[in-house]
Amino acid sequence: SSGKKKGIQPQDVIAAISQYFNIPVKELIEKGRKKEIAYARHLAMYLMRSELNTSYSSIGIQFGGRDHTTALHAFEKIAKDIENDDKVKEDVAILKDRLYAI
Repeated sequence: SSGKKKGIQPQDVIAAISQYFNIPVKELIEKGRKKEIAYARHLAMYLMRSELNTSYSSIGIQFGGRDHTTALHAFEKIAKDIENDDKVKEDVAILKDRLYAI
């Protein structure tokens, strides 16, 4: 299923992640390095790419002007973690459901 069909925007992904993890949007976008925030941010980047097909450079811009390679690494990391980690797989599934329930 693809985000294009429901007009989901990158900010919808950020809002869903913010609610799910109870992390303020501002903290997701800023440069903080706290582990749980970094994980949430990686998931947001992953979903923007996988569901919305957002370009890596656009994803970087959504997150306070980060480099496109940051978004690429986030995507690859989460894609790998989905294969190996049930928690990540579950988080992604729940977040996708929430996105399409908007």
